[in-house]
This record gives sequence, C-alpha cells and structure tokens, in this order.
Amino acid sequence: MLFATLGKLDLLTVLILMGAAILPKKLLLFAAIYLLIKGGLFIWLSRDFASYGDFISGIYLLILSFGIQIPFVHQVVLFWLLQKTIMTFIAIGLKLLLFYYEYRESFPALFR
Repeated sequence: MLFATLGKLDLLTVLILMGAAILPKKLLLFAAIYLLIKGGLFIWLSRDFASYGDFISGIYLLILSFGIQIPFVHQVVLFWLLQKTIMTFIAIGLKLLLFYYEYRESFPALFR
C-alpha cells in the first residue's frame, strides 16, 4: 500500500515537473518538499542510491520553484523520476501477477 502510494506521488511529481513552465511555483515547492522528505527519510533508514537521487531531485525542484532552471539537470531529474515511477508500477504489476498465480488454485471462486 505504501509502495503504491509513493509511486502515485512520484507520478504526480513527474507531471508537475513536466508542466513546470505553466504551473504555479507553489506546486513545484510542494513537490520539492515531498521529495526532500521522502529522500531524507529513506537515506536515514536505508542509505540506498535511489534515496540520494530523490533528495537531489528535491533540491533541484526547490531551485526550480525559485525560477532558476538548468536545462541539462532538468532533463536528468525528469528522466530519473520518470524511470523510477515506471519501475514502481511494473513492480506493482508483477506483484499482483505473482499473487494471482500463487493463490488462484487455493481460492478459485475469488479469481473467476
């Protein structure tokens, strides 16, 4: 459940980053705060590479919310968040597929 929620929030962040030129700066600020909190929390808990990427992306979105855009960094951050979101939804789909194949014979009425 948490995995799916974070994936949806990441997708929302990607959409906000894609529309950064026309959306209010307050949305960029909220997305930056979300990424900074999420990245900081997971850096503190697990110190994995993806958490550092989220934290750095949050820093860039914070800079972007002040009106400073760095084109190359913008593309890298957009690609980073987009590929993480896609991989999250692929993982959710695989988890559902494995659940189906594991329990389809145990609960046939559930999967008709």
